Amino acid sequence: MTSAETDNQILSLFEGAGPVETPTPGAKAWLARDSATDGKPVLIKRVTANVGRGRATGALSLLHPSIVRTRRWLADGSALYVVRDVIRGRNLRQSLAAADSTRQNAEAVRRLLLPILDALTYAHAQSFPHGGISPENILIAEDGTARLSDFGSIDPRAPHHLRVYGGALTPQADITALSKVIASFLPTTGAFASMVVRGRIEGILGRCDTLADLREALNALERLAVAPRPEAPSVPRLAPNSAATSRTSLPTATLRGASSPGNVAPSGALLWKQDNGPPRIAPGGGGVAQLLLSNRGKGVLTVRMIATQHAWLNVRPLDLPLTIPAGGEARVPFVVSAARLAPGEYRSEVYLSASAADSAQGGEVQNLSGGWFRHTAEIRIVVEGGKYR
Repeated sequence: MTSAETDNQILSLFEGAGPVETPTPGAKAWLARDSATDGKPVLIKRVTANVGRGRATGALSLLHPSIVRTRRWLADGSALYVVRDVIRGRNLRQSLAAADSTRQNAEAVRRLLLPILDALTYAHAQSFPHGGISPENILIAEDGTARLSDFGSIDPRAPHHLRVYGGALTPQADITALSKVIASFLPTTGAFASMVVRGRIEGILGRCDTLADLREALNALERLAVAPRPEAPSVPRLAPNSAATSRTSLPTATLRGASSPGNVAPSGALLWKQDNGPPRIAPGGGGVAQLLLSNRGKGVLTVRMIATQHAWLNVRPLDLPLTIPAGGEARVPFVVSAARLAPGEYRSEVYLSASAADSAQGGEVQNLSGGWFRHTAEIRIVVEGGKYR
């Protein structure tokens, strides 16, 4: 039997079936009325054989207001058809593209995506990852409510999902995919107009390793977009090529938000210093810098997010969260690019979100109500050559 004949046989079980466009490459879908749901409209989607009947069956048990309900599935040989509710409206990409400029803001993104976080939190608690989160399967109903569709009908190994999922059907892959969705719809006006700002936020989103982290970052988008102004110690500018410059090293300093060395909190105190002092960089060249973090408290410290103030300083690939035991140290490497820097001395703030482990809970989720970062350090460099500007 050909695929067209199989389609016709399945569709004969429904009333008024007609084809509809689907953004999924290679997929076919139909709108119809289903007597099994009292004649309500449903969407019938033919999915790849890789999805499997077990996944389709598991999706039947997902009952959440922000998840599009899967009603049943049918099979004919190797062909699998998933039947789900119809949501009248648009997908996320269409909805935000149609919004006027006054509505394209962080609040609009947050309003539409927080329910999706709720849906994933629920599904992951049922040990059911989604496997293919994209703007096309986040559906916005006519009443403005957002729902996540296609549970149990997506193959994370499909070419259009492979770049994000790498073929992995895991909660962590879902978190990565949703962080990319959020990043792709960041506003581009106001404080978000800066590519540096958006790049910093994208980096923070990309380092969220739990849904709780992602929720906190989503709730703090406006604060993330405004460069924090921490109470940094005054550091005199250094003249390039001076003998004092090559021997200079930053003193150890207590990070803002941590306990002072003389009054160490029971849970922990995070201190920092720049390892080996400011690196000397040739004009137009590059180099590396390191931040040494020390835990002078009695509990384990977890560094969850790291971001930099300026585009010339970037965190090297680093496995986060970074765990520092009591009395221990950790080094954070940075890449420096002087491609657009004139000779002189430069300083960039480094923002860290770190928390002390709770002996009762085993850890704590950051409360970002006052801004995502709790601590501020700094990295200094010297670009050599020419006169100091």
